[in-house]
Amino acid sequence: MINNGARAANDAIVPDVITPRDEWRALDPEARRAVMRNARQLRPHPDPSVSAVAERYARHAAGAARGRLKWTMAAIAGLAAGVGVSAGIWSRGVTAGVVSVATVLVVLACIAVPVLRLTQLLKVEMANKMALAPAGASAGAAGTPAPGEWAPAGRELAVKYHWGRILRQLGPLFGIGCLFLVYGLLIPNGTMESLLLLVISSLLIATTVLAAIRVLRWGLRRPILTLDADGVHMPRYRYTLPWPELAEVRLVRLRASRRGRRPPATIIAFVAADPQAAVRALRANGAGRRCEKSCRLYGTPLTLVDRLTDQPADRITAAATAWAPVPVRQY
Repeated sequence: MINNGARAANDAIVPDVITPRDEWRALDPEARRAVMRNARQLRPHPDPSVSAVAERYARHAAGAARGRLKWTMAAIAGLAAGVGVSAGIWSRGVTAGVVSVATVLVVLACIAVPVLRLTQLLKVEMANKMALAPAGASAGAAGTPAPGEWAPAGRELAVKYHWGRILRQLGPLFGIGCLFLVYGLLIPNGTMESLLLLVISSLLIATTVLAAIRVLRWGLRRPILTLDADGVHMPRYRYTLPWPELAEVRLVRLRASRRGRRPPATIIAFVAADPQAAVRALRANGAGRRCEKSCRLYGTPLTLVDRLTDQPADRITAAATAWAPVPVRQY
């Protein structure tokens, strides 16, 4: 009896486990709406405590959303292939067209909803992470030498896209376009359903082909980022940030983007001493909205995500700090 009473007392003292989802639901509904509104513009919530809750919730919910998306895409693709091909082979005329178009619309809806949800969660994490204090910081070499004393302490590093990761990114979209193309060819030519499917498939295939050409031009044949004795080079925009003008390096780990056992994607931000001057130079060379968005989020327009690159963030950071003794801050 004594042991049972003591156990009951201990159970009463131990609080219930609070999950990120519980924290999120405990927020005021208006605060949650403000988080989502600001995230669409890649802006954090003005209250740091709300930003912390939103960032934890986004990481927690994105893992579940990614798991659902993976199995949903596999199941829907198999079901759509079976239904669409069967309708095209065994049905004729209007029946085949209606069934195939309905199948395509269901596939698009079932894939688009979780994709949009996952994209929204990633924006919530990105926007609110930078509003929090850095998780850690490590300094470069003691003291900052004068510009004339910057010696080439490291080795040149060229960062390109990883071909296998690009294929995994563009492959599913290209496959869906080919699937819709098959549906359109199975339906009698000249019908509205056939034309609709051919248009959708053509758009998807053209999008992936153009993206592949763009990546092949900038990122596979030529590097997207180069670190050498002169500074940080972005060849596509014909811009170089000299090492004396580099203030710090920021690493923003997007844990919501974690896939399986692979480490999460990391954004490497090279913070210029004068970010607005870098923005003006990049805008003049065609960077446009991309550099302005990066500057608003990370305090610099010089950013790179290592999700699709052949060099991880840690290696890029090590190469940069070998040339420049600047602090590295992790978020």
